[in-house]
Amino acid sequence: MDPVFHSPRSRRSRWRDPGDGTSLNGSFTSSDGVDFNVEGQGTNNVTLSASYVTKQTLNGSVTYPALNQVYTFTSSYDPAYEQTPSISAIAGTYSGISSVPGTNEVTSVVITAPGVIAGAGTGGCKFLGTVTPRARGNAYDVSIAFGGGACSSGTSKVTGIGYYDAVAKRFYVGALNSGRTSGLVYRGLKL
Repeated sequence: MDPVFHSPRSRRSRWRDPGDGTSLNGSFTSSDGVDFNVEGQGTNNVTLSASYVTKQTLNGSVTYPALNQVYTFTSSYDPAYEQTPSISAIAGTYSGISSVPGTNEVTSVVITAPGVIAGAGTGGCKFLGTVTPRARGNAYDVSIAFGGGACSSGTSKVTGIGYYDAVAKRFYVGALNSGRTSGLVYRGLKL
């Protein structure tokens, strides 16, 4: 199951990993999601319940059992998902914000034609990894290793997905470490 991103236009910096989910007859549920709040509020376990109409809408709620809070959401299908992903479409230089729990940093990212992704933040954190187009849907598999030193994530590795919005010229990444205890969110504008 792909992660559910909080709205890219939202002022909140969050990424929800829905964990394992079940989809059947217009209903989707997940009981083991994790919300990574990169503004310093830590991680919280969540459950997700939603209804969907294929290629039209996904609407539902995210519940935070430990906080006794429920948030609802509505969304509509983006036909850009039907585009075929390609490294040549995303290759280039991006300027944006990389976020890990507790830290946001202005970061320059370069994606090369062979599918290498390299990032350097203004605070000195560097990372290196790979980007590979998925077989279907306008999405990319992303694997990144942090360079240690100035990186608050040390030398940890994260894997996840990337999405390129060709109209806005923005690349988004959401990735987790193997224990689902930390992650990375990146949103950058192609220069």
